[in-house]
Amino acid sequence: MKSGRYYYVGNWTPLGSDYVQALMRWRDLEGLSDGAATVAQLLENSLAVMVKDLKPGTIREFGRARTNLATAFAGFIPCDVEPRHIAQYLETRAAKVAANREIAFFSAAWEIARRRGWINLPNPAAGIQRNHEKKRKRIARPHEIYALLHHEDGTARDCVDADMVELTLLTGMRESDMLNLTKPQLERDGIRVVPRKTDNSTEAEQLFEWTPELRTAVDRVLARRQRIGSIYLFAVTKGDRAGQPYTVNSFQSKYHRYFEHCGVAGLTWHDIRRTALNLKAKTEGTEAAQGMGAHGSITTTEGYLAGVGEIRVKPVSLANMRNRPEYEKNKGR
Repeated sequence: MKSGRYYYVGNWTPLGSDYVQALMRWRDLEGLSDGAATVAQLLENSLAVMVKDLKPGTIREFGRARTNLATAFAGFIPCDVEPRHIAQYLETRAAKVAANREIAFFSAAWEIARRRGWINLPNPAAGIQRNHEKKRKRIARPHEIYALLHHEDGTARDCVDADMVELTLLTGMRESDMLNLTKPQLERDGIRVVPRKTDNSTEAEQLFEWTPELRTAVDRVLARRQRIGSIYLFAVTKGDRAGQPYTVNSFQSKYHRYFEHCGVAGLTWHDIRRTALNLKAKTEGTEAAQGMGAHGSITTTEGYLAGVGEIRVKPVSLANMRNRPEYEKNKGR
């Protein structure tokens, strides 16, 4: 607004004195369309474009991100958003890691809106430093593995939770791949898995070759499966979803209860997978761990392994120092 009139600051085009009319003219100059009249609409429509290429878990994650962002940017139109707003969101959001994921979604949605011609504005999230993320390095310790697989009297735990832990430790299989494991995947030479997380990127395919220990574990699972009558090795046993694989939320609740029952605290299922990869690396090397993890890059595998596990340290010997006269002279001071 200047001297009673609105102007388009980009090239100082006069837009008139009526705010609504000026806004409509500005909208035309910016190339805005109904696809992004507001930030909330931009996020919603961009997510609708993304959905066809996303996996169910990512769709749920992006859906939560869209909801949180739409609330934070309520009343904003795209041209209102500045880099400082993105930085403020990252700084004030209590869940710092979640904030990083949400701004990553925001940036991707913004680029889709640009490609679709809904907006002609620079990405306000570009170049904004994200919150620092501390990589998780937790692995299951030997006594925790024992607790998850055995009772106090040393007998094996006869339950599906222990079966899941054992299979994950033996194979390093991802949670989603384990939950969706079916009987046809059990082939003559081993368990064939196309990792669901990377089937559209690395197109990796794994065959976990049979060992006596793996065969025994799977036979135990199959014997238990007969009581359910499902194609899935690990299926829900009760309710409307009986015979279907566990959802992410229901499985998380299930294993957290089991870990607590076994007296194991601070452990996630991803830590069980990390433990398996570390055991593989220690016995067969990093490249073997990369194959087990179905990682497209050795760098990803090294991220799982770096700084993990115990470091054994032999205490420094003070024997020579204690025999020196200076030590005897100053002892007790």
